[in-house]
Amino acid sequence: MKDEVQKLLDSIDIQKNITETFKVIEEFQNSQTCVFTFSETQKSENGMFSKYKNKHIVKFSASCDYKEFSKRLFLSTIIINEITYHCEDSLITTISFDELPSLNYEVSLSDIYCGEKSKYYRMILPLDKELSFIRLFDTHSFCYNKSGCSRELIKTYIKGREFHIYKLSKDNTEYLFIDCLSEIEYQEFYDQCVCILCSLGILTGYFVENECYIVSANNLDFSFIQYKEFCSLRDSKYAPNNILPINPFSFFSRNEVENNRHLMAHICTDIFTRLVNKTYLSLTLENSLFIFLEALSYPLDTQPACLSVVLEGLCNYVKDENESSFKPITDKGKAKEIRKKMKELLNDYEDYFSTDGRQIIEKRIDDINNPTNRGKFEKAIQLLGLELKNYEKEALLNRNTFLHCTTELKTDYLEIKQGSPEYIKLFFASQILVRLLYKMILKIIGYEGYIVNILKYNEDVFESIREEPMLVKI
Repeated sequence: MKDEVQKLLDSIDIQKNITETFKVIEEFQNSQTCVFTFSETQKSENGMFSKYKNKHIVKFSASCDYKEFSKRLFLSTIIINEITYHCEDSLITTISFDELPSLNYEVSLSDIYCGEKSKYYRMILPLDKELSFIRLFDTHSFCYNKSGCSRELIKTYIKGREFHIYKLSKDNTEYLFIDCLSEIEYQEFYDQCVCILCSLGILTGYFVENECYIVSANNLDFSFIQYKEFCSLRDSKYAPNNILPINPFSFFSRNEVENNRHLMAHICTDIFTRLVNKTYLSLTLENSLFIFLEALSYPLDTQPACLSVVLEGLCNYVKDENESSFKPITDKGKAKEIRKKMKELLNDYEDYFSTDGRQIIEKRIDDINNPTNRGKFEKAIQLLGLELKNYEKEALLNRNTFLHCTTELKTDYLEIKQGSPEYIKLFFASQILVRLLYKMILKIIGYEGYIVNILKYNEDVFESIREEPMLVKI
């Protein structure tokens, strides 16, 4: 029986040498003595290397000769246990003293690495919040180190390369792993991992950043790690309410869930892969998703402006993908002919224009076959197959107001409960934009199913949506 179990384990895709990867992380996290060199002076000092929050620091004491260099003094190398690490970003952040002329220094490190980059790469990110795949994605079970097993692995493909995204725990910390199963260059791997993380952030509400570890090897089994790196990233972002009903028990009784399994959100591999690839191939879409994830954590006075920028970005993406559908004059030849004749007409009235005035009008003529912002938005919504409610249409009339960084709404269109504070109108408009943007993104990647109606969380003050269901189908 034991032999049969072992054969079964050997037949499953095994994430290789997880133990070796965790050893690398431990090396970066342990406090150790070190010798480092400053790039400007090439002077070496002895210090203590340790981890602090999501960065590393080096502490040392030296004469006050360094004081004059403190604003521009960077480390070039750190030697720990006879291994030389290189520093890409360091800065003296603290200077204090116990007894002059000796000063105490603290140097913050954002990126350190050692070794030579290889063929295969793995990224590991500590999680500071629960992240669950099992109800939302197509998940796979796998075994690691021929002993431990996990049920949460998802697969995606970018430019023909297979990526595995999975979670493992070590010393009460959960880590998110991203493996590329094909040979790849470092920068391409890093860029594609960013798109994977961004896509996960959109679908789960948790945009994982904070810090990451990267290891690489010449063999996919990671039996010998030749390159290791630590990067300090921006803070992770959290969506206040997940748009996908990954836990239907939050909205329905157990009997209702059992009888309505289709109400559970499900992102198949194809849908997730489509989002990752579209994000990777389109800078317009990637930037829009980044701003969207950032905006979800912004205060109310700036959030609507950021969400309106995202709306413009998504409309531009749909326009780029369907260029001909957005042209007011569909015949390119006719459009060119009209522009030519209009410019010829200018010559008959050239005495009436200043030089600047003529240039302005010529520019307008050049843009004559480009849609207006409103026309672009309406066409994008039509192509995505979305139907807007009246209060959504009215709320969107304020998007230009938001884009000009003002929060004074032009109309009292919102059916808000009597006596509610004035900011509730702005909050409602913002929530309408959030829901619409999620719909647009999910439509772009071909998702069909239920999403959470986030406006229902506040139905006590948003009277116009009181009769709407908690889950809506797109």
